[in-house]
Amino acid sequence: MEKRYQKTIDFLGRIYNFEEVERPAYVISPGVTYNYEDFEKTYRDPDLQLSVQLTEIKAHEEKNIEDDYIPMLMPWFGAVGMAEGFGGEVLWFKKDHPKILPVLKSARNIKKLKKPNVKSGLMGEILKMTKYFQQETDFKYPICEGEHYTPVELAFELIDTTSGIYAMIDEPKLMHNLLEIITETLFDFIEEQRKLAKEYVFGKNVGSTGIYIKEGNGIYLCEDSMVNLSPELFREFSLPYLNIISERFGGLFLHSCGDFKHQIENLKLIKNLKGINFGASEISYDLIVENFAGDTVIAPHLGLNNRIKFESLEAFSKYIMEKRKMNTGNYFQIQDINSIGYGEDVVNKAGFFNSTFLDDKRIKDLVNIFKNN
Repeated sequence: MEKRYQKTIDFLGRIYNFEEVERPAYVISPGVTYNYEDFEKTYRDPDLQLSVQLTEIKAHEEKNIEDDYIPMLMPWFGAVGMAEGFGGEVLWFKKDHPKILPVLKSARNIKKLKKPNVKSGLMGEILKMTKYFQQETDFKYPICEGEHYTPVELAFELIDTTSGIYAMIDEPKLMHNLLEIITETLFDFIEEQRKLAKEYVFGKNVGSTGIYIKEGNGIYLCEDSMVNLSPELFREFSLPYLNIISERFGGLFLHSCGDFKHQIENLKLIKNLKGINFGASEISYDLIVENFAGDTVIAPHLGLNNRIKFESLEAFSKYIMEKRKMNTGNYFQIQDINSIGYGEDVVNKAGFFNSTFLDDKRIKDLVNIFKNN
């Protein structure tokens, strides 16, 4: 990592340690100008994928934004790599992210499922890209985790969500068998990626902004499906494996989109929950602050913006600054992702992830919101 980022890394360490700080941590995404025509080609061509990510990094660095940005590289295939390893068929698209076809027609098929070799298939390609990205950039940037689904989230990729929920009720033992295999595979893959990465971070780099997790502060995983589970099913089928993972990696930074307020009490049962990344336009920011401020890093972002609406990034930024209870333990992600996955205009306008370009004045105004409070 370049020396100029060490001060930021140290500051983020203070945020994770809940030390007294003068302001919260924040990262502002300026948007990118890199356009491309084919999602499949971008994912599957290591040179093109690296080029897109380096373009995002360059877009941020050239703006000289006064924020807590840490550049990272993430070799991945749109979170279908591990599912493909279990035998799932990947559907590649020109104008959308890849999807996986469920490999399990019913819970009974779990009996035949075997733990995959993480060095083969797309997981093997992610490992190769991990090494390639670092070699091509002379080990300049940290490497993000190449797969970031929780066991339950990945299970619902292997067996569709409805069938999976029925299986939790009708065939609980088989579902636990599936989740155990997935957890073991997750461990195998991460350990292999760690061996290859000279400098690694298990954060998630989304576009030119992302959550940086310094070593010793856990691992970042996504479980959007918690919104579909009852509190009882979450406690039985998700919580045990999240705790196993948290113990293995020294903590857990959990992401979930949507309104998961019915899982608040369950989230408190996760051992060493380091952070929560969520859409403050989907679930009440006040609710998260009330329940987790002071114990867990709170990292809201602007999501679909349809349940709880904000007129602009500036309005969103002022809102979260006014509602926070403290500076430390807050890690704000400032980017407009309203249109992700909802039309070809996203690709045409912005390229890989971001949908809003910020000019110098807007960036300065946003910085002032966080620095002057």
